[in-house]
Amino acid sequence: MEQIVAGLIREHEGRRVPVILFTKNGEVQTWVVVDDCALSGVRFRQFMTSCEFRSVIFCPLFAPAGLCDAIQRAEPGVEACLNAVDLQDVAPERFGTAYPQWLEQRRSRVGEKGYWLGIPEPVAFAWCEPKSKYWDPEAGCYRASWSLVPPSFSLNRQHEAERIRMVVMAGKKKRTSLLVPGSGAIRSAPRVLWTEIDNAVALARFPSDPDAGASCFRLEGSAAEMWHCLLEHVNLDAAEAALLTRFDVDLPSLRHDLAAFVAELDKNGFLEVR
Repeated sequence: MEQIVAGLIREHEGRRVPVILFTKNGEVQTWVVVDDCALSGVRFRQFMTSCEFRSVIFCPLFAPAGLCDAIQRAEPGVEACLNAVDLQDVAPERFGTAYPQWLEQRRSRVGEKGYWLGIPEPVAFAWCEPKSKYWDPEAGCYRASWSLVPPSFSLNRQHEAERIRMVVMAGKKKRTSLLVPGSGAIRSAPRVLWTEIDNAVALARFPSDPDAGASCFRLEGSAAEMWHCLLEHVNLDAAEAALLTRFDVDLPSLRHDLAAFVAELDKNGFLEVR
């Protein structure tokens, strides 16, 4: 090989795909496609169908070994699929004796879109959290899952959070936040999500057990204002002072109602009082 062109970024389907080209006499001999992870192979299949490749080496940093094997079997142009770290398939343990039925159902849903049908163990990076999907039985299709890594641990979540904040400040979008516990006397509990719906606040707390249900609250009127003030001021005295400027109420009544509100949310795992 007379020339190696490294670090070329190829535009594909709106996504920047890092590749290394091995050329000879000005003609591409081998494509080395690099990715941080491969979880189902859908993205790599899209790349392979974008044009005709005679020689490709696929190098995902994290990927299930079964997926790498499946890609090499399915793609004649792929000379090798080399991952650095094997991701375990968690589906057999998760579904137990029902695994064969689940696998058949998943095969019928996925069809020919992917190479591999397992569920890889979770993985995330400092620069991003790989996108995943879940089956929506009511809609009869796969939908994008929520991102769970907080912005403090993810560069692309930081950029997205800032973009959403600017949009919200401009009044173009309602707020939805996964709260990170703070350091104040009153702080949100871990795994709490909230959003604004029709001038009300909807609260949900994700359980530690993925099979357990999630507690949900809807806060309206003064309760929604109390929630906003507690998040903004993180202690009762400052929240009381802010609420006194918004409502025509005497301090003893407000103090009683706010204390009861905080106690109820604390009991249901939405706030922590220190």
